[in-house]
Amino acid sequence: MKIDKFTGRNNFSLWQIKIRVLLKQQRLWTPLLKSAPNLLHIATLEDMAHSMLLLALEDHIITEVVEEDTVVGLWCKLESL
Repeated sequence: MKIDKFTGRNNFSLWQIKIRVLLKQQRLWTPLLKSAPNLLHIATLEDMAHSMLLLALEDHIITEVVEEDTVVGLWCKLESL
């Protein structure tokens, strides 16, 4: 399955749905849940989900969100753009 990178010009809502599904399929959605347990395993998932999200962005979008070092912060920043 191929999901186009978010460019800032394409439909963010549709991209967000596709990425959410991909994160869930890869079992990386847990760090984005507000009720996620505080476990070491979550830290690993956090890093994996954060990396996946960054790789799904165009370069100019990455430069706008690179300071967000948590997956939740990154997700919220993307929503605000």
